[in-house]
Amino acid sequence: MEAIYRVLSPYKDPIGLAFYLEPEIGDKEGGVEAKLLLQKNWLEDRLVWALNVNYEYEYEKDDVGGLERNGDFEWFTGLSYRFASNWFAGLEFWNHHEFADLTVHEHSAYFVGPTIHYGGKR
Repeated sequence: MEAIYRVLSPYKDPIGLAFYLEPEIGDKEGGVEAKLLLQKNWLEDRLVWALNVNYEYEYEKDDVGGLERNGDFEWFTGLSYRFASNWFAGLEFWNHHEFADLTVHEHSAYFVGPTIHYGGKR
């Protein structure tokens, strides 16, 4: 199950703001993923900036009753520009961190790269 609640619209308000929640429940494993979503549009929606901040908590029970807990923290940001009808080009940055037992920082990863997007009615 997932739920998104939009507080502010990027088309009607100065900035778009939404909250995302995705719980996972199972017999031996589960977790929750939460996101903060921001979006700002300029130049009559030709230029779009977005920022997503995500946190994910996961747990898994072993056969002897122990509990392994892990967490991920990441954020994405990007800027795209509509250069032709339905065509966007941009640049994205992604920063990802993983935590064992919620406190031990295991590793980080950084990604940057160009994007291209075509959006039509379908």
